[in-house]
Amino acid sequence: MWLSVGWRAWLTWRDQAPPERVSLTVALGFFAATATAWVFGRELNGWIGVPNLSTLVMRVTLGACWIAAQPFVARFLHARVEQGATPRSRRWVIVVTSFMMASSVLLWGLASLHDAELQTLDAATDVWTSLFIFISYAWVVVLLGELMIASARAFFAMANDPAGRVSAVFLWLTGVLGLIGIALLSLERILFVGSHEPSAIGRAGSAFMPAAAAATALGMLCVPALEWALSQVAARRQIRTLKPDWLAVCRERPELIVSLGWWTRLLDAPLLAERMRIELDDAVELANRARSG
Repeated sequence: MWLSVGWRAWLTWRDQAPPERVSLTVALGFFAATATAWVFGRELNGWIGVPNLSTLVMRVTLGACWIAAQPFVARFLHARVEQGATPRSRRWVIVVTSFMMASSVLLWGLASLHDAELQTLDAATDVWTSLFIFISYAWVVVLLGELMIASARAFFAMANDPAGRVSAVFLWLTGVLGLIGIALLSLERILFVGSHEPSAIGRAGSAFMPAAAAATALGMLCVPALEWALSQVAARRQIRTLKPDWLAVCRERPELIVSLGWWTRLLDAPLLAERMRIELDDAVELANRARSG
């Protein structure tokens, strides 16, 4: 996932991307931090020397991801924007998310999570830990539900945008997997509070969360990849159409042909098609000049 963040950052810098794509790159970075805290939480806690810190880092970075992604959400999930979402409603999302992040920090500070590293948060039975768990779960459920609804609306509104539709499917799948994981983890807390080892329910819930993270990453990353692939297919189709006339120009007017490297010909079909059109236009212009002269 961090490699994906680096790739997105390079594309953003190379293309001088608009603000919504910059926000997407920042959001993906925060999401990678969330996934890292989930997968390597105990190692992170041991390195920093603060027990159970990763449980807080996951919540804070996930909130920062959602805030940073708001310009992307507003632009990409345009079906919801057309149905009445305004900058004011987006500001409300940011305010609520910031409040939930602050609440998580406060509850984590009050909870009995600082004496020793726990195999599972269920081992901490105090009321502050329970509030820390359930309030953050409730917030994530709202976030995932909103993402599912917006993605479904966007899917039906993007009839002419195949890449956007694929992205919407992955983001909708994020909501489905995440809600299943949250439901199982909540049931784990209710049924096995005080347990020092995760139950089968808890392990199943934990297995759904990385899958949801992978679906999110694919949803955010597939748009530029699919747009590139579709542009290559369209350009190859144009090249096949132009090739007979272009080969004739190669034979009759070789001085008009600009040589492109094999790597460019292989991976940059739009540039190759554009060069072929220019060279054909140049040949037609020279022929017209010859006739008029």
